Amino acid sequence: MLGGLAASSVSDYLSGLLIGAEVATLGQRFCTSAVTLVGEPALNARYGRAMKARGMMVNSCSGDEALLAGMARIMHEQD
Repeated sequence: MLGGLAASSVSDYLSGLLIGAEVATLGQRFCTSAVTLVGEPALNARYGRAMKARGMMVNSCSGDEALLAGMARIMHEQD
């Protein structure tokens, strides 16, 4: 199955298979056309490509950005 791939490409290939399976399951379980991804930018990009290929609108932000925005909002709500 992986015999034709260079060793350096195997992890990318397997990652693509897993992401594709997750996105396909997401489409079967939930009726959604828009998703916000929160996480590491390179991984967000992979998920984003798969979701866009299935017709979803995708927004993303880094986990650090989301954490800081959430903490700032909590601080302002306590004032």
